[in-house]
Amino acid sequence: MNVFDELLGFNGPIIVNDKEYKDIETAKLCFEKYVGSILIKINPEVRGGRFKVITKHYMTQFATPEFDFMSKFNNNIPMPRSEMVGYKLAETPGMIRMSLTSEDGKCKWEGWIIKSAIIFEEELKY
Repeated sequence: MNVFDELLGFNGPIIVNDKEYKDIETAKLCFEKYVGSILIKINPEVRGGRFKVITKHYMTQFATPEFDFMSKFNNNIPMPRSEMVGYKLAETPGMIRMSLTSEDGKCKWEGWIIKSAIIFEEELKY
């Protein structure tokens, strides 16, 4: 029995050693012959499915005197890339808070996105 067997009842995506997997079974297969420590994260804040978003370029920019959204809502930490994937954490009529990762898994970001800045949004199916 391994650590993944204890989690087989969990339904949803997980993060193992900082890489996201669609479910326990997929992660278990990838770590069959792995030797070493394993860190598994199950995010209870995740609401709904996994999304791909593409935003306007200004969401990747630091605040300016003319556009101070990043400093007001995201501690002046802009999105590292305009195309990312992740989960919706909260939503208001004009904004969405998301936990995002670049598709290559190298960049992570969490913050508010202006809905009008979203050029493309798609719920991903595994």
